[in-house]
Amino acid sequence: MKGCAAALIVCVLLSGGIHVAAAQAGTPAVTGIVASDSTPVRWSSWVARHGPVVLVVWASWLPRSDAALAQLGPLREACHTRGLSLAVADVSETFAHASAALRKVKISWIHDRHGSILKHYRLVRIPCLLILDRKGHLVATLDVSVTALERWEKR
Repeated sequence: MKGCAAALIVCVLLSGGIHVAAAQAGTPAVTGIVASDSTPVRWSSWVARHGPVVLVVWASWLPRSDAALAQLGPLREACHTRGLSLAVADVSETFAHASAALRKVKISWIHDRHGSILKHYRLVRIPCLLILDRKGHLVATLDVSVTALERWEKR
């Protein structure tokens, strides 16, 4: 019976269900982050200031990038009512592309040119929504939607 339960959990995780994970000791540090005004960001200070934070990890080259951006308005409201900050982390593209894509969005964003966030949190699929505490510890990885946030909250 234990094998069946484990197989079910793996199937749920692989099918795009709610993902919960924690960064392991020894994972790469988050470095090379810059703010939307192109000033360097120290990751631990940023998460301490913004946390707990819902971070949408995103890039303009993604197939579902527009759909993820369309969720930002409703997510901002959902986060605000829960006492959470909302921000976007643009990953693995040039700052110019990030700026062009996100300048029309009225959400705080940071730029991660070399995918440091992807490596640190061992993300294998984006766009995604990370919930981080004030120390930068990963609380949950979800789909980019208010529904996913609500399901996680009710668990």
